[in-house]
Amino acid sequence: MLPRTALGYVYTVRLRHGAEDLAGFEDEARVLGASASGEDLAATSVEASVHPQATGWWALAVLAALVRLAVLGQALARQSIIESEDYPTMAALGADHRQLLAFGLARPW
Repeated sequence: MLPRTALGYVYTVRLRHGAEDLAGFEDEARVLGASASGEDLAATSVEASVHPQATGWWALAVLAALVRLAVLGQALARQSIIESEDYPTMAALGADHRQLLAFGLARPW
């Protein structure tokens, strides 16, 4: 027996044959003047109350990922602009386009 709630006493019952015995148990409970509800109802209620919050967290995660991509893209664009100042000098020293690309990709690492 669990503590008294606002609606009355709450009993937890485990049925020997599980869901097969549930219909008979509910009928017997009604005859005695009690109401029977399975954990499915409680689980559905909890899931329904938590679902909007979970959706909000997913939306926040997507927005955070978009912001991260925007900041990363901006940082890479700025780095590319800064590095492009060295390209004419390196091209004058004999670097071809492939070497300039490799230099640009290797510098951040």
